[in-house]
Amino acid sequence: MPFNPNIKHIPTIIDLVRGLEPKTIVDLGMGIGMVGYLIRILVDVANSVWDGRTVHMEDWSMEIVGVEAYDKYITPVQIYIYDRIYTQDIYDFLLESEQENRMADLCLFLDTIEHMEKAKGKAVLKLTKKLYSHTIVSTPTSFYEPKKIMDNELDRHVSHWSAKEIGGSLMYEDDSTTVCLR
Repeated sequence: MPFNPNIKHIPTIIDLVRGLEPKTIVDLGMGIGMVGYLIRILVDVANSVWDGRTVHMEDWSMEIVGVEAYDKYITPVQIYIYDRIYTQDIYDFLLESEQENRMADLCLFLDTIEHMEKAKGKAVLKLTKKLYSHTIVSTPTSFYEPKKIMDNELDRHVSHWSAKEIGGSLMYEDDSTTVCLR
């Protein structure tokens, strides 16, 4: 699914982003960009010079980069909110980032790891630890198969991850979502 309809964990993610004060964010598996949009408005714009009517891109202080393998999720809304969008496989993006020494303060890896086989998910987590100062990971608390949307074969859940497997600190958990900070 291009977004998680269970949104109870979103305030925790926004609060984590505020506390970490990143200048650069990479959103891996951004889907429709819902969290990127919220961060842009609730963290970046709220902290910038704002005349109360118009959001001026030149006043934004954060660089937000999105990575999404399913290009049909990308619309003019995401193109406006994100500074750059890469439409490619997350693991390939991370390998290229490693080769080109593209680092960032924060990685968002939200409701995405469950779409990967365990070996690939572990490899992605290893690369995020190397490339980013912090990574916020969210995933369903229990395994389920989401409704099919837009014939996106990449949207299938193929693995389940516990907070222990993700690593780092457990920041939020309820009956639908687990959030860890690595």
